[in-house]
Order: sequence, then structure tokens, then C-alpha cells
Amino acid sequence: MQSKLQQSELQRSRLLINLSVGSILLLIVIIGLLYNSYKVKQKIIGTYTCD
Repeated sequence: MQSKLQQSELQRSRLLINLSVGSILLLIVIIGLLYNSYKVKQKIIGTYTCD
């Protein structure tokens, strides 16, 4: 019985770690996309002001 309990706790902790890592990676991707969009907008605005 104790082994099953330990196994269950191990699975829960692995799931929590995987979810945390996945969430952090997703956040990094979203920040990267937002930054890229910001830089593209700045480039477009820069080309209009130079003309």
C-alpha cells in the first residue's frame, strides 16, 4: 500500500514539474511573439517617418 502511495505522489510531482516547465516555455514563446510584433511595428513606423 505504501509503495502505491509513493508512486502516486511521484506521478503527481512529475506532472506538476512538467506543467510548470511547459507553462514557462509557453510564456517565453508568447513574450517572444509580442516582442517580435513590437519590433515589426517599430520598423513600419520608422519607414513612414523617414519618407
